[in-house]
Amino acid sequence: MERADVVVVGAGAMGSATARALGERGVDTVLLEQFTVGHGRGSSHGATRIFRFAYQDSDYVRMAMRAERAWWDLEAASGETLLVRTGGVDAGPGAQACADAMAACDAEHEWLSRAAASAAYPDIDFEGYDRVLRHPAAGVCLAARAVAAQVRLARMAGVSVRE
Repeated sequence: MERADVVVVGAGAMGSATARALGERGVDTVLLEQFTVGHGRGSSHGATRIFRFAYQDSDYVRMAMRAERAWWDLEAASGETLLVRTGGVDAGPGAQACADAMAACDAEHEWLSRAAASAAYPDIDFEGYDRVLRHPAAGVCLAARAVAAQVRLARMAGVSVRE
């Protein structure tokens, strides 16, 4: 019978990151994937996922800021660009709470007038909004590439990956 210190079930975003972290710490780890790494049946499949600091709760903003540093570390380790900055905008009743939470965490953001927002983003209709919250750190993470990179790095760290 084979033994391991930890068995991680599922090689999606969370499982692959967990297995990589354990492997890099020298923990004898097995990563199990029911299908194949990168399959289209789980919540981590597909090309992209949104990345942002615009949350109404400052705890979530702080978590996103910590996650940003982890993305930079993953990019450095993998030699790939995995987080693409596009900037983001929010308008409507929740935007003020997002701005307040970002301000509490010193996350970069600014308010644009409707005219300035329309000029900057001509394909978006801001009719009915007096102002629009812009935050430059938003973008997309390249989900499928990130999972593949995490699994590759996990293997390099000694994790046994079983598909």
